[in-house]
Amino acid sequence: MTLKNVLLVTETYRPEINGVATTLGKWVDGMLALGIRVTVIRPKQHSADKAIDSRTFDRESEKLVFGLPIPGYADLKFGLVSQKWMKHQLQRIKPCAIYIATEGPLGYAALKAAKQLKIGAVTGFHTNFQSYSKFYNFGFLEPLIMKYMRWFHNTSASTLVPTQQQKQMLEHKGFTNTEVVSRGIDGELFSPTKRNQQLRDQWGASENEPVFLYVGRIAAEKNLELLADTYESISEKYPKAKFVLVGDGPLKPSLAARYPALIFAGVKRGEKLAQHYASGDIFLFPSQTDTFGNVVTEAMASGCCICAFDDAAAKEHLDNRQSAFLADLGDDRQFIKNAIAAYEKTDLRKNLSMSSVVLAQRLNWQKLVQQFCKTLEKSQSTQYGKAHANRSNLRFKPESSSR
Repeated sequence: MTLKNVLLVTETYRPEINGVATTLGKWVDGMLALGIRVTVIRPKQHSADKAIDSRTFDRESEKLVFGLPIPGYADLKFGLVSQKWMKHQLQRIKPCAIYIATEGPLGYAALKAAKQLKIGAVTGFHTNFQSYSKFYNFGFLEPLIMKYMRWFHNTSASTLVPTQQQKQMLEHKGFTNTEVVSRGIDGELFSPTKRNQQLRDQWGASENEPVFLYVGRIAAEKNLELLADTYESISEKYPKAKFVLVGDGPLKPSLAARYPALIFAGVKRGEKLAQHYASGDIFLFPSQTDTFGNVVTEAMASGCCICAFDDAAAKEHLDNRQSAFLADLGDDRQFIKNAIAAYEKTDLRKNLSMSSVVLAQRLNWQKLVQQFCKTLEKSQSTQYGKAHANRSNLRFKPESSSR
C-alpha cells in the first residue's frame, strides 16, 4: 500500500456521539492498524478539549482550531481558519492524501489549499444538510445549500457516499464521480448476547414483553413527531407498552412533558449502549433525512426488529417482511401499522430479528477500511478535481423532493 500519511479534516470526531464521528473513528483505527500515519484537524469543542499527540501506535495526532456553534447543534462547532493557515499546515504535514468529511469553513479552506498544492482531496457526503435546513428555520436556503454542496464535492477528486441510493440521488442532482463506501458494524460490541434483564426490570418490562427502542439525537430532523404519533397509536391500544429513548437533544424536554410515560435513558456509550440495544425488541427509526443511519445497523446486530422507512441503511441492507418492517418513504400510516404489527406478531418479529442479525454480521469494518484506503490512493494520481467545476456543475436542477 502506497498510502503512508493521511490528513483528515472534520467538524466532528470522537468521542462525540453521531454517525459521522463513529465512522471516521473506525476508518482512522483501521488506517492506524495498517501502519498509516493520520493527522486530524478539527474544531475545539469545549474548554477542556485537548489535542492528542498520539492515540494508537504513535501514529495519530490532532490539530485543534477555533470553532463557533453550529446553528441547531449548540454542542457541535464548525472550525474557522484561513486558507493561508490551512496551506501552511498541509505544507508542514505533507499528506499524500486528504479526506474532508464536512463542508463547512474548515473543509472549504482544506479543499482550496489542497487544490493550490495539487494534493488529492477526497470528500464525504455524510449529512443531508440541505434537508436539515427546513427544521431550523432556514428552509428558504435549501436550493443555495445544495448548489454549494454540489460545487464543493465536484471540486474534489471523488465524493464518498454510504449507499447506492445516495449515489443515484446525488448524480441526479449533478454530482459527479461519486463512490460508494458503506459502513460496518462492531460485531463484538453489538450483539444479542448483551441483553440485560436487570436493565429491562428498570424499564418495568417482563422477560417476554416487547420493548420499543429509539437511539439517536432527539431533534426535529429525526422526524420524532412520527415517533410521537406511533407512541400515541400504540399506547391507545396497548397502554402498558414501553418506549425507551436513548440519546439527547432539543426536543427532549417537550417530549417528556407531553408523554410522561416515555423512558429517557440519556446518552449511552460502549457496553452500556450495546446493552440498551440488545435489551430492546423493536427498533423505531422514523428519520427520512439520514444519509445512512449507523444506529440501524447497530440495532440489527443487537437482535432488534427494525421498523423504518425503505431508505438509507434500511434500504441498502434489509427487505420488507424478510428482515425488517419497512414502509415506503413518506408513508407515515404504514410506518405506524408496521410498529403495531411488530408488537403483535411475536413469531414474525423474532424471525425478522434473526435475519437482520445474520445480515449485520456481513458488514465488516476491515474490508470497508481497505476500500476507503484504495479510494484515497486513487486520489494521489488523479489530476486535481473532477472538477472542471464549470457552470454546468453549478446549475441547480429541478428536483422532485428535498432529498
